[in-house]
Amino acid sequence: VHNDYAESYAGTESSREYIAQVTFEEAFLGSILVVQVRCVGTCDKCLGSRSELGYTGNICPYCEGTGEETIRTGHITARKTCSYCEGSRIFIKYKCMECEGMGKRMFDRPFSLSIPPGTVHGQVFRMELDPEQLDLPESEWTTKQILWVTVSVGENEQFVVNERDLETNLELSPALALLGGSTVVKTPARNIRVGVEEGTASHSVIVVAGEGLRTEDTIPGDLVVRTAVRVPRTLSWRQGRILRRFASLEPVEVGRTIAGVPSVSDHKLEVNVVEADKIVNLVVKEEIVKKMDKTITATIRDKLGMRPAKPKPSMAHMPHKIF
Repeated sequence: VHNDYAESYAGTESSREYIAQVTFEEAFLGSILVVQVRCVGTCDKCLGSRSELGYTGNICPYCEGTGEETIRTGHITARKTCSYCEGSRIFIKYKCMECEGMGKRMFDRPFSLSIPPGTVHGQVFRMELDPEQLDLPESEWTTKQILWVTVSVGENEQFVVNERDLETNLELSPALALLGGSTVVKTPARNIRVGVEEGTASHSVIVVAGEGLRTEDTIPGDLVVRTAVRVPRTLSWRQGRILRRFASLEPVEVGRTIAGVPSVSDHKLEVNVVEADKIVNLVVKEEIVKKMDKTITATIRDKLGMRPAKPKPSMAHMPHKIF
């Protein structure tokens, strides 16, 4: 129970602190938030007279207009505030039903809060509530109420504000990363076209100047884009054929194989041999030919891949004819 104002449907205490919950976009761009504020003002029914309509107060008959009453306990005499008129010296028999005869009551009024751009989570603002803006009676316009506003900013899965820079991630297709081009990044403010250089890899950083946080008292920040190449899980028949053709043009590296692309070392990997230290099989071993062991005709036939000539039959075992 309060001695200076009456409780109502609006509450029992005036607003001193308010937690404003805003989204990431509202905090980044700035917004106006309408909240309900509880404040104490003059009763709009009795206009502060404390009596019901059509009635008025008279001099308190209990304290005879002094505002104090005498209490005697034995031989001790004391004076205290009159319990009937509560020291106002006016006794109201028919009190106002709205303010319970106090002349003031609790109001619930809408108030517009201005959230500036770049507001961070947990930031506190001190605001003075204008009674004229709260639509209170003119008798209350001389006093202003202080309201402390704590801003709670929601999280965003795509963007993060780092001081004045706006950071985000961008997925690139393999074709866009290899050949280069441009793509559109949708920021809370507007759509921005970002250029992608040829041969851009994952974890690369692209900076777009002047597209970050914009405030009135500082220069605008930058848009920081971190790239990530998105590899498709499945390929069509045409895509697989083109990629295998592209893989066949890459230089050969020892120990690396690509599925579906033939390599010069496939036969060696099948027998788990890459480079032989010693050749024992005479079929595989290269034949060492000494100089002048072969005739010129046999050497030319070997170079051309021709079969060796059939040896002529020896005449030593044949009978000689005598003429």
